[in-house]
Amino acid sequence: MFFERAPKEYTLVLTAFDMTIALGQAPARETEGLTKLLRVAGDRHPDLGDADGQTVFAMNAVSTALLALRTRAHKAIEAHDFSYLPKRFFVGRDNRSSRNRPMGGEDALFAQLQEAGFEWVVFKGLTPLEQVAMMAQAEVMVSCHGAGFTNMLFAHKDAFVIELGTLQTARYRWKEFWPLAHAAQCRT
Repeated sequence: MFFERAPKEYTLVLTAFDMTIALGQAPARETEGLTKLLRVAGDRHPDLGDADGQTVFAMNAVSTALLALRTRAHKAIEAHDFSYLPKRFFVGRDNRSSRNRPMGGEDALFAQLQEAGFEWVVFKGLTPLEQVAMMAQAEVMVSCHGAGFTNMLFAHKDAFVIELGTLQTARYRWKEFWPLAHAAQCRT
């Protein structure tokens, strides 16, 4: 895995096509069998082109591109020693960020978590491989809703990943990380 600064130009780019993104644009006759498997409240079968259908599908689908990235990242950490990283941790935010979003009660919560052996981490302060390794060996990760949950893709299958959020998170945004949880097979 390597990172390059953008913008970057390439003469040729190969990328994986992810069918989960295109299903909502496919003709209904092509997705009829899949649509029959989708159910929402009242046993209604939503269409893959509507919001309900997309939500139910996203909650139950795993992208092969995510699985490939997970496998590649896990291979990249195999030859390194990351035993210094915590296995129980609370992911906080860098409060120097221009988008500082403190969570009410965070200090009191972390004080309780510390008693159970948790450490405070900020993913932004770790290298990409350290982030992968931390999740791969994690027992429990706790954090408020945010981009840090993207790292759930690399979580150990027995890891508990606990997301704290608001009513908005519970109603509308919880589904954002389900594909990553499915790929990792972790406990959320």
